[in-house]
Amino acid sequence: MNISRILVALVSLGFLGSAVGAELILTDDGLSKSRSAGKMVALDVVSNGDLSGFDFIIPVPKGAKVDTSKCLSALPAGFEGRCKHNEGEVAVIAISMNAKALPAGIHSIGSIAISGGDFSARSNIKFNAVGADAKVLDSSVGLNSPGNVGVGRSVQTR
Repeated sequence: MNISRILVALVSLGFLGSAVGAELILTDDGLSKSRSAGKMVALDVVSNGDLSGFDFIIPVPKGAKVDTSKCLSALPAGFEGRCKHNEGEVAVIAISMNAKALPAGIHSIGSIAISGGDFSARSNIKFNAVGADAKVLDSSVGLNSPGNVGVGRSVQTR
């Protein structure tokens, strides 16, 4: 079953919705707790209809191997961005090149793979969002695992 479809259903039912302008949702594959096997983490953003740009930083274990080749593989049309792994973090930025906002709803932007460290302690994720008028939007971060979709931790960032 597609995680994005589950998330859409949960938002529709009000389980994940929030009163913020944008939300970053990280969903790990829940497959491996070992340091070497790694995790695949899906990256999705939820827009209230005003989101036209965002950036976020995800802390990762120092020394971990991070594959960012699919980080922005599903970035919506009209958006351009960069994704880079620096020691201890993955930094992502994306912006609408035509000044149009993402429609309201959940939008997949890609995924990252992390191996060589314990990614279960996902804290201090920074997420910033802006509207088409360059106004800073309220934003939050949702953290989910397949067995706990919709029950993940949500952190208000603005």
